[in-house]
Amino acid sequence: MNLKNLIVAAGLLAASTFAASAATLTGDSVTVNLTANSNFGTQTVVVGVGPDANYFGNQNVDLNAGISGDILTLSSTSTFGSIDGVGGDPVVWTFGDLDFSGGETLIGFNFIQSFSNVVATITANSLTLTYDDVAIPSGIYLQGQFVTSGSQTPAVPLPASALLLLGGLFGLVTVKRRTAA
Repeated sequence: MNLKNLIVAAGLLAASTFAASAATLTGDSVTVNLTANSNFGTQTVVVGVGPDANYFGNQNVDLNAGISGDILTLSSTSTFGSIDGVGGDPVVWTFGDLDFSGGETLIGFNFIQSFSNVVATITANSLTLTYDDVAIPSGIYLQGQFVTSGSQTPAVPLPASALLLLGGLFGLVTVKRRTAA
């Protein structure tokens, strides 16, 4: 194999290491329920671009946020005293019928931003978030990443593995040139 072919093969191999994608809910029909002092109703939504559900005209739910589409975001368009107007009662967000792409199932939920007392309860196709009703700031107030059955954390981060691969190939080319000379 000549040097040019070796470099092309290394480039294709390195590019393929970045092709991993997360399981998403895009196009899925999901049920969203909000309960605090009372039940504020269940919405069945088709997950798409931007907010997927809305309560009270200012509480937005985005089920496929983030670059990979695997982030759940709860946000408010204005400061909100509390979900039920009283405060102190448990707030329960339930997301059901979560059918992730590729047939993957939900195995975890990693908080990115949240209140200190939020508890996540999961099943293979549902997520329930529970916390004490508190004042809600304007903007994102709760955010987390879905962890699905196909999610894997590589032993070596992808950018580092690509650099290691290219460094090893460079070393092989150098040794080959020295032995050929």
